[in-house]
Amino acid sequence: MGLAGDSACPAHRDHDPRAGNGSSPAPILKVDGLDRRITGALLVNGRATWRKIASALGEPERTVNRRANRLLETGTVRVTAMAPSGGSVLAQLKSRLGHARETAEALAEVPGGIMVYALTGEVDCVAEIWCPFQDLPDLVDRTLPRLPGLVSVTTDPMIHYFRGAGTWHNGELSAAEVEALQAQPAVPVFDVHHWTPYDALETAIAEALRSNGRMGHEQLARQVQASEPVVRRRMEEMLRQGRLFIRTVPDFGVFGEAIEAMLWIRARPGAVARLAESMTTSPSVRYLAATTGKFQLVASVRVPTLEDLYRFTSEAPWVVEADVVESALVTRVYKRSGMRVDRVARNPIVTRG
Repeated sequence: MGLAGDSACPAHRDHDPRAGNGSSPAPILKVDGLDRRITGALLVNGRATWRKIASALGEPERTVNRRANRLLETGTVRVTAMAPSGGSVLAQLKSRLGHARETAEALAEVPGGIMVYALTGEVDCVAEIWCPFQDLPDLVDRTLPRLPGLVSVTTDPMIHYFRGAGTWHNGELSAAEVEALQAQPAVPVFDVHHWTPYDALETAIAEALRSNGRMGHEQLARQVQASEPVVRRRMEEMLRQGRLFIRTVPDFGVFGEAIEAMLWIRARPGAVARLAESMTTSPSVRYLAATTGKFQLVASVRVPTLEDLYRFTSEAPWVVEADVVESALVTRVYKRSGMRVDRVARNPIVTRG
């Protein structure tokens, strides 16, 4: 089947084709067990060829090709690239009554934004923003305070990552299948302490892959106007060094994942590392990082129901190491893995074939 991103795999748009734009939303794609497994394969390795995915899953290549392209063409699954630019900041914003959406929309356009979620509770929305340390004063003093509808904002720099969203899988694949799909040892998280600016070629590669993370080497070389061997080598170096990440972004609403929540956690004295280690054993935890501020840890979790969220925050083993846990439900996603994905959650049509 050739390289990832062959002509059968279209470039992804910056915005979800089903996002609200004044027209009626397209029908939600009906997905089944094989679709979930193909999505799981792309979460492990977003640039894997259909042949490699078919081999790992034990499915006919033609079937995988057809199913995967249907997922990509409908925007049900998208593949992008992320190039870290220094450390990152967790911003928590409160807006004037009735202006939360306006604030979140503007926040999603701030350069370097990784994720923007609307929330229940005291904070209207939360965002993670990549920001080189030297640019932090401008972000805190100028960019964020100028957002429309804003009442207040709190910014907490991220100081350590225990789990990044890129190492989370959807639980559909066995350990052997995951191992068969991994192109190289996974870089678990971005190292905020060892980052160097990108040169012109690296910047061009990252930008091209941002719009289509499955773009083949030949097309990528044409787009960045460099030779294919040079582009291939430079991209692989960036991936290996953790200076470029390929991210698969599913439309979780289609796959029946009902509840997404953000947790803010204050650990008992001396228990941060133990608590984090315990939390990362759970497949519900997509993301876990340490921050400055009054809470030491922030997490993003996905669970099937509110009852599962209750059990996870009250009965899971990690809770014994926590002093305070605050949670908020994600009500709308504006940005995920650096991509605009605005849409209100809808009841999916899911079969489990």
